[in-house]
Amino acid sequence: MIRRRRLRKGYFILWLAGGVIMLIFSLKKHWLNLASDAAGTFYPPSFLFFIGMLFILLILIHGKFHPAGLRNGGSVSA
Repeated sequence: MIRRRRLRKGYFILWLAGGVIMLIFSLKKHWLNLASDAAGTFYPPSFLFFIGMLFILLILIHGKFHPAGLRNGGSVSA
């Protein structure tokens, strides 16, 4: 997608933010423990998995409301 210039800046920022959040929680185990305790989970890696799934859900919702095919004003070329 990057070679064809189909990856937009909005998706880049979402992926970068999600990756940074996952990296921080992976490296700072104390922060992960605090966040998982605040969320009410007993096993901190499952909370990290939940954050990843939530991130992917946000990407999918963003793609539903901003479809890539309608960037040109909705015109369909055959």
